[in-house]
Amino acid sequence: MRPWSLADVGDYRALVAERGGPMPSDIDIRDRIATQFAATTRTGLALLPLRRLVEGDFLGYCGLLVGRASVEEPEIAFELFRHTRRRG
Repeated sequence: MRPWSLADVGDYRALVAERGGPMPSDIDIRDRIATQFAATTRTGLALLPLRRLVEGDFLGYCGLLVGRASVEEPEIAFELFRHTRRRG
């Protein structure tokens, strides 16, 4: 896990599109990353991309966010590509 970078935009776009909606634009994904960065700066909580260390492939993201709770009681959030599930 590490902070988001511009190198993650294409992979994040594909993950969002896998949900069944249209492929978001690069600008949409960059806006999402900027929004997440602002939330991290404000709360200290973050969603971070998951990449395998050796292979370097993007698996999804996970982390903590405020969601419907509070900073004192954050929620765990994650989203993984379907092909990465059950490969623990």
